[in-house]
Amino acid sequence: MSRSYDRPMTHQEYLKMKYSSQDDYDHKPAKKKLKKASNVKQPTVAIIDEDVDFRQLKRYDSDEEELYFGTKEEKPIVTAVIDERPIHMRTDSTDRSKWKAIGDRPDDDSNSAQIKSPESLEQPSGRKTLAGKKAGLSDAKEIKKELAELKRKNEKAMSKIDDSILGRNAKTVIRDRKTGKIREIEKELKEKQEKDEQEAIKQAEKQAVYDRWSKGLVQREEQLEQLENELHEMSKPLARYKDDDDLDKLLRDKDREDDPMLANIRKKREEEKSKNPEYKKYPKYHGPPPPPNRFNIQPGYRWDGVDRSNGYEAKYFAKKADREALQEEAYHWSTTEIDLASGLPKIADAKESQFGYVFAVSGPVVTAEKMSGAAMYELVRVGYDELVGEIIRLEGDMATIQVYEETSGVTVGDPVLRTGKPLSVELGPGIMGSIFDGIQRPLHEIHVVTDSIYIPKGVNTTALSRTVKWDFMPQNVRIGSNITGGDIFGSVPENTLINHKIILPPKARGIVTYIAEPGSYDLNDVVLETDFDGQKTKYTMLQIWPVRQMRPTAEKLAANHPLLTGQRVLDALFPCVQGGTTAIPGAFGCGKTVISQALSKYSNSDVIIYVGCGERGNEMAEVLRDFPQLTVEIGGKTESIMKRTTLVANTSNMPVAAREASIYTGITLAEYFRDMGYNVSMMADSTSRWAEALREISGRLAEMPADSGYPAYLSARLASFYERAGRVKCIGNPLREGSVSIVGAVSPPGGDFSDPVTTATLGIVQVFWGLDKKLAQRKHFPSINWLISYSKYMRALDDFYDRNYPEFVPLRTKCSQILQEEEDLSEIVQLVGKASLAETDKITLEIAKIIKEDLLQQNGYTQYDRFCPFYKTVGMMKNMIGFFDLAKNAVDANKGDNRVTYSMIKEAMGEIMYQLSSMKFKDPVKLGEAKIKKDFEELYENMQQAFRNLED
Repeated sequence: MSRSYDRPMTHQEYLKMKYSSQDDYDHKPAKKKLKKASNVKQPTVAIIDEDVDFRQLKRYDSDEEELYFGTKEEKPIVTAVIDERPIHMRTDSTDRSKWKAIGDRPDDDSNSAQIKSPESLEQPSGRKTLAGKKAGLSDAKEIKKELAELKRKNEKAMSKIDDSILGRNAKTVIRDRKTGKIREIEKELKEKQEKDEQEAIKQAEKQAVYDRWSKGLVQREEQLEQLENELHEMSKPLARYKDDDDLDKLLRDKDREDDPMLANIRKKREEEKSKNPEYKKYPKYHGPPPPPNRFNIQPGYRWDGVDRSNGYEAKYFAKKADREALQEEAYHWSTTEIDLASGLPKIADAKESQFGYVFAVSGPVVTAEKMSGAAMYELVRVGYDELVGEIIRLEGDMATIQVYEETSGVTVGDPVLRTGKPLSVELGPGIMGSIFDGIQRPLHEIHVVTDSIYIPKGVNTTALSRTVKWDFMPQNVRIGSNITGGDIFGSVPENTLINHKIILPPKARGIVTYIAEPGSYDLNDVVLETDFDGQKTKYTMLQIWPVRQMRPTAEKLAANHPLLTGQRVLDALFPCVQGGTTAIPGAFGCGKTVISQALSKYSNSDVIIYVGCGERGNEMAEVLRDFPQLTVEIGGKTESIMKRTTLVANTSNMPVAAREASIYTGITLAEYFRDMGYNVSMMADSTSRWAEALREISGRLAEMPADSGYPAYLSARLASFYERAGRVKCIGNPLREGSVSIVGAVSPPGGDFSDPVTTATLGIVQVFWGLDKKLAQRKHFPSINWLISYSKYMRALDDFYDRNYPEFVPLRTKCSQILQEEEDLSEIVQLVGKASLAETDKITLEIAKIIKEDLLQQNGYTQYDRFCPFYKTVGMMKNMIGFFDLAKNAVDANKGDNRVTYSMIKEAMGEIMYQLSSMKFKDPVKLGEAKIKKDFEELYENMQQAFRNLED
């Protein structure tokens, strides 16, 4: 039975097409057929779709006939399905619903439900086969023609479809969460923008009113108007004519002011104004007089008399009054004969022989006359501001004074008071955690007293507070005991890190007649009394010691313990000792200050004295900011390292002459804590600025200059400073040892190590940490050049290393050899290339690279690497040098056909080399010493096993 192909497929036909095939129908077994619903046999349908490939058709091999959903109709044999939708819509529809679009067939007489494509996908008319035939094959020409026609129809149909149907230019609908109403965002934004603009206009108007009245704009306008009037008057000729309008108006106004009827006229005008209903007259304030203000604005009539201002106006008028009083006093002094002796409070009570007069002023150098009886390095007070100075030359009754403050304002004839004492510092509880200037004036207390960020001239405050109470505990002595200089007779817990020991002054002695009971005392209270030859002497917890005089010691001892800095390159290759001297020369930006601060933060010293001599003020501010945040664990407690630190700040904007005093002040404080038995480290940053101050003073004294203008005694001054370092046996009882380590930063101009200051320093110190500008430019920090640096303390520390780290000394020697060989090989590599080197030389270059990048380089901004304990340094060196030895032995032992090359080692040991580079990432704070040592030992064992496997 034939069927028209122009009618739609029935539901039964479609299901038979999906679940049956022609082969199943042809080879079905014979069985009893069910009664069909209609006598007319529905033929199968062949529907062609060019998108369907016959290889993609599913075939089901079944021996039994499958019927159409329980009906008596057979499944249709479907070859393909015609999809008449546009090309771009076929795949989407198939992907979403897996339904095939079937066109309408007008000759369909079936009553079954028809399967329709969605309305949006249906086309207005059906299609026949590609060639317009009912069945059969089509040639390529007809197919191309049909496809072109189909494409044209699709494009034409798509162009007629409305954009709203296709969903183009669709907008997001936003509804209110509570009401569900549609929100018009553009309208809301426009309303908000208009509201903001109105608010901005109101604020601008309000700000304009505020600026006009609160910032004095009205008064400024009045001043400008008055200035214009004055300029106008100035422009007028000296002779005025009667017909001058301005003169006529001026005379009329003057006459009107003297007219007694003018007041009545004004009163009448006010009454006329008051009759106007729009005129508002506010009552005036008639209470107590209000506080004055700059603009002479009267308060409102309802003011209750309470001053609610912030006090600025009162301070303004007070400052103004003080300034006027000072000007008046200055005028009085300038017009009155002054008695020089009564100019200063101290000089007023002094004898005439105790003061002289300024003869000449040259910068920080002042020459005074009538100074007979003065001594070298005697402290004097110069001028009416009582500036602190020190005598540095005597010629007859003329004295040359080095002033440690700004000398502007000092004139010839000003008084100069002799104190009879050398420049000294105060020693006692309260030093730790403080910051002083070069002559030990407490900067914080000066700021509190003066309420200024600047140090006023002639300020005279005590270095240590006399009002703070300290808990004194007597020790080692009792009444009747003999006591000599250097004996410890008490202690004060200055903070949780420092137990301040009270020492008898070096030159004192006698029998104890009184010792204070345990309790709280200030620095003025007597805590000890001695009797010697019938003369009783009272002692407090305070000592005064001249800065240029070295404190006495019992014996100088050889150094035997390293000064551990926490920097691997310093501790491993160029160690310093406790009590040693070190120089850190380097150009600007190489990291001198960073190394000095690292030593202050992480070194194994008990006390830190940090002297900023002529450097930038920001560096001292950075120390004050960072140090309180850094902590150290002592006895299970975490404490701030600022409790063990004292700062002496003499920055570049302070007087030049005070730089020398700051160096001596710092070393005297260090010696005082050394006498208690502590290991003290002093950082001087930088001694070059001190040398520059010596050069300037020497030039003003007209002395003969030496190299680069420095004085000839530069080396002697540097040596006298560095020789105060060392490990000593302290005088007095109980027996104790202490040390002072000096680390001096040197700033040669342009990084030139031939600078006189650098040359003189290197001839004195025992350790040289040379900074390299090229390393700093490559961001290799610390930028210590391992080829030019040296340490003369290596043999002195061999006993310490043999007792605690027996393997360290050969590791250090081997590491230095590798770095030196790498430097020699680098020149060859630049000439002939790395490939021409021997295998052992290639290994040397690789290990040297690991040592430089992972051992010597250190990141001070990370938690794991800013401080490296010595055991971690030794463990890293052991593994790196061990890898070098194993690799070199593997190359030497395996030659010929089974030889081992550098490339084979690098390929096989990639993981091991990565672990070598990762050793620095182990945090000693989190992991602890035992864990890190265990990890390093496991790495070494894995390395040995890997090389054994490689050789096998």
